[in-house]
Amino acid sequence: MTFLSAPARLTEARWMQQLVSTSAQHPGLLWLLGFTRIWHDRATNMPRACPHCKAPLDFPRNDAGFPDLVAIRGDELWFVELKADRGRATPEQRAWLKALAAVRRVRWAVWRPKDLDAITTRFTR
Repeated sequence: MTFLSAPARLTEARWMQQLVSTSAQHPGLLWLLGFTRIWHDRATNMPRACPHCKAPLDFPRNDAGFPDLVAIRGDELWFVELKADRGRATPEQRAWLKALAAVRRVRWAVWRPKDLDAITTRFTR
């Protein structure tokens, strides 16, 4: 499989689109590379003010610095921060990536309100 190099001055938004597009005609590169689950929080990039009246918009947002993508390929879980060629990671982004680099195991769970006692017990022993 051969891929062309990315054009110069590709914006972060366009880079994201090329990686994760779900278009049948132009699937994103991650899909073509065998990633089977890809998550990107679109609310993070929502406008902070109404473009017409400039009133502030209150969309839920992740903690500052959380990586742009979470993706799974086989037995690998990837957290990826995207940047344009000249973009720089913020201190918050670097802190998230440093914390993720220290992770030795991935755990998963389904938690329900009825599990509150078990959850509390598990993490306070």
